[in-house]
Amino acid sequence: DDILAVFEDMKSNIKKVPKDIEELTEIKEYMNSIGSEIQKQQAEIKTMMESYDILESFQLKLQYEEYDKRWEAFRSPKEIYDLMEKQSEYLEKEKGKFLTQMETHQKDFSDKLDELESIISKFSEHQNIDEYQEVARTVAHINEKLKSYQEESSMYNRREGMMNKDQTDYSQVGQMNKDFTPYSNLWLTIDTWYKNHHSWLNDPWEDLDAANLEEIVEKSSKTMASVLRFFKDKSLPMIQQIADTIKGKIDQFKPYVPMAVALRTEGMKERHWDSISQKVGFEVRPKEGFTFTTVMQMGLLEHKEHCQEIAEKASKEYAIETNLAKMKQDWEAVNFRIKDINQKIFYVIGFEEAGMILDDQVMLTQQMMASFFKKAFEEEINEWNDTLDYMSQVMEEWAK
Repeated sequence: DDILAVFEDMKSNIKKVPKDIEELTEIKEYMNSIGSEIQKQQAEIKTMMESYDILESFQLKLQYEEYDKRWEAFRSPKEIYDLMEKQSEYLEKEKGKFLTQMETHQKDFSDKLDELESIISKFSEHQNIDEYQEVARTVAHINEKLKSYQEESSMYNRREGMMNKDQTDYSQVGQMNKDFTPYSNLWLTIDTWYKNHHSWLNDPWEDLDAANLEEIVEKSSKTMASVLRFFKDKSLPMIQQIADTIKGKIDQFKPYVPMAVALRTEGMKERHWDSISQKVGFEVRPKEGFTFTTVMQMGLLEHKEHCQEIAEKASKEYAIETNLAKMKQDWEAVNFRIKDINQKIFYVIGFEEAGMILDDQVMLTQQMMASFFKKAFEEEINEWNDTLDYMSQVMEEWAK
C-alpha cells in the first residue's frame, strides 16, 4: 500500500494542468526530480516481489486483491515513465501557447508603458497650486501604476528566464519612476502639508498629535529641500515657485514645532499650566476653544525656553506618577499561600516572585527619592518606601 501511495502521488503531480508558465515550470522540475525516488521505490518493489516468491514457494495462496496490488506495484515505475513522456509532449504544446499569450500581453504592456511615459513627460504642465488636491490624486494613481508595472515587468522577465528566452529590457519602468519621483514628492508633500496644517491649527487641543506633527514637518522640510535642488536648473519657473512657496510655509511654521511637542507632553497637569502662566505673565490654560492657533496668537514662542523647561518637569513627574501606580498594581497579582509540609514546616507559595518584585521596587523607589522632580509625589514616595521596608522585614522573618 505504501508503494502504491507513493506512485499515486507522483501521478497526481505529473498530471496537473498548468494555469500559467510558473505552474508549467514547476511540473517539469518535479518530473526531473523524481528519478531517484522511482529508483528507491523499484528497490522496494524488488524486495516485495522476492517476499511474494518465498510465500508462493510454500504454496501460500494470496487473496485476489493482494495479488492485484502486487502486480500493480510492479507495473507502476513503467507507468510513471510512460506518463512523464506523454506529459512532456503536452507541456511542450502548452509552453507554446503560454509563450504566444505572453508575447501578446507584452505587446499590450509595452503600449501601456509608452502611454504612461507620455503622461509623465508632460507632468510639468501642472503648475496651479490651487489644484493640488486633484494633482495629488493623479500622482497617487500614477505611483500605483508604476508599482504595478514594475511587478509586471519583473514577472515577464522571470517567465522569460523559465522559458530560456532572452529577457526584455524594461529599464523604461525604472527611468519613469526616477523621472516622476520629484513631481510625486512635490505634489504629495503639498497635499500632506495643507491637510495636516489645517488640522494642527484648528482641531481641539486634546486631539493634537505633536509627535506626528513633528515627524511630518521634518520629513516635509527635507523633501521640499530635495525637490528644490532638483528643479533648480530645470527651466521650470512656475514649478520652482510652487516649491519655494511651500518650503517657505514649512520654514515659517517650523519654529512652533518645539512648542507643540512641549505643551502636548504627556503629564501636563493644572500645576504645570499654572507655572507657565506665572512665567509668561498671563493665563495659559487649555479650555473650550483652545487650539494650537491660540498658542501661536498668544505669542508663547517668545517664552519657548520656559515652556520646554516646565514640560520636561511634567514629563519627569509623569514618569514618577506612572511608576508608582505600576508598582502598586504589580502587588495585586501576588498571592501568598501557606503550604503545610509536615505540620512543623510551612512553605509560603509566591515567596520567590514577591522577592524579585521587592528587590526591583526598592531600587526604583530609591531612585525616585533621589530625583530632582519628586516634590509633587514626595509624601507618596516616602509612604511607599516605608511599605516596601515593612514588606522586606516581613519576608526576612518568613525566610528564617
